[in-house]
Parts: sequence; structure tokens; C-alpha cells
Amino acid sequence: MLYKFIDNEAHLIGTVKFTNMDATNRYHLSKGMELLQNSAHGAWCLVQAYHKHPDYECIQNQHSSQQRHLSSTSTGSSTPFVPPLYRPADKCGCIVFKDSKLVLFYTNDLLENPPEPVLLGSDAQAVQCVHGLAKLSRWTGTEVLNRTDFFGGSTNSCIQYVHEWC
Repeated sequence: MLYKFIDNEAHLIGTVKFTNMDATNRYHLSKGMELLQNSAHGAWCLVQAYHKHPDYECIQNQHSSQQRHLSSTSTGSSTPFVPPLYRPADKCGCIVFKDSKLVLFYTNDLLENPPEPVLLGSDAQAVQCVHGLAKLSRWTGTEVLNRTDFFGGSTNSCIQYVHEWC
């Protein structure tokens, strides 16, 4: 209904909680978060968003059944369920930004689709996808007089969100 009203053109960005993401997107998002866990303040990465497979529940149930069957017949270890990456969402993704904590931003306003599921912020393709970089001045706790400057993805008001929420 919303897409009919806005003629399929709604651009948004906002912070998102990891647990509110669907399992398909949590798979690569967790990998991006692991990459940044021990990084310095200001580090970021871009994670491609995916559409949920129409038969997701059925595929997950089949995997669970296979794992139960394997565990009852042998002592082999079970394999974790990897959600099917059905189709990349057009110009959508999550920016994972390292501040005092990891901050997740969802946006559907990327300039282009990321060529890989996870791109570090130092990658030129990631910078291009998020419309370039914008300056962000933050107190990290080590400064005496001036704030430290970082450069993060400039997608719409991403940097303003960091100023307001972190």
C-alpha cells in the first residue's frame, strides 16, 4: 500500500536493532559486526541486504529434519543453517559503524548495489555505494582540546544519526 502511495520511491535511513533484522540479513550482518569488533573508533563496513526467500520456513524445516536424522544415526557434528540468499535487495544495505559500540544503520538509498555481501569502509566500492564520505567529529576519550575526526558513509543523514544517537 505504501509503495503505491509513494510511487515506489521512499528513501529512508535509520538505526536498527540486530535482533529486529530477519535471519537472512543477520547472517552477513553478524560477519560485518565481527570484522569491526576490535577495530578503532570510526571504522565502518557496508553489508548488502537480501530479500527473504519465499520458502524460507520450509527450507529451514528441511534442514532441521536432516540434522535430527544425522544426529540420531551417527556421531557427526551438525552443520548450522545458512539462510538462502534469495535475491539482493536493490540499493539496500546496512552500515555498521564502530563508535563506543557498534551502531547499525539500515538504508534503501545506496547509490548502487554492493558487489560483495560485506565491504569494509576502506574499500573504494563501499565508499561509492554510500555516496562518498562525510566528516564526523567525535569525542573518543583521548582528546584534550579538540575532537577526533572520522570519515564515514554519507548516505543521506547517516552522520547526523551518529551525532544524535551515540
